[in-house]
Amino acid sequence: DLRSSSAIHDVWNFYHSSFDDNKDEVIAAIYQAYKDNIKYVNINDLDAFVSLLREFNEDQKASEVIQQFVECRKNNPSALEISGFPFLVEIKDSEILDSLEKAKALAKIKPDVKTSILALFAPRGGIRGENIEFLSTLSIEDYRQVFKTSRGEELKTAMASCLEFDRIGNASIEMRTISAKAKEALTLIGNENEFNARRVRGNGVQLDTIYYPFPAQTPYAK
Repeated sequence: DLRSSSAIHDVWNFYHSSFDDNKDEVIAAIYQAYKDNIKYVNINDLDAFVSLLREFNEDQKASEVIQQFVECRKNNPSALEISGFPFLVEIKDSEILDSLEKAKALAKIKPDVKTSILALFAPRGGIRGENIEFLSTLSIEDYRQVFKTSRGEELKTAMASCLEFDRIGNASIEMRTISAKAKEALTLIGNENEFNARRVRGNGVQLDTIYYPFPAQTPYAK
């Protein structure tokens, strides 16, 4: 955001542009600019400002601006990766580093179910293996919720992604589990009414078949 970048650039110019005895005024101006534009502050600028605050015993303000920086990025783990910041220099402040690590750990507790299903297959046909293990542990109800809350192309993609594993000859037990649970979820939806039953059967799912747990005669049964 050009406006935000300009605001931050302007307050640092305020710092550099005189030898006036105006420490409190300058720090307050920079602090306010960072608060107002924290979404666009890069980590190098954050580290520079925190260093200035520490030098003049403004530790509370330092902690506040670090917390704001992390808070607006907490739902996007990639935005918390230091390596993802362009033109990175060494980050010196330990509170910045610790706060980023804690936020990353919390953000990775549980991936979003629908996003993981929709991302199962890469655009050119490759399988996104990082989602397979997670999705195989989900409940049938999790899959039912995804299908019931999806519409249009999103619903088509979600169903096709889960059922695609039936076409893979050397599919792993995790892949087969995803497909089987998805079909059980579609069976539940099909049993809601005759219209949904017709829709579900149109996707190759038979309402009188048990897909999961795996039937005893299948090689996947435990």
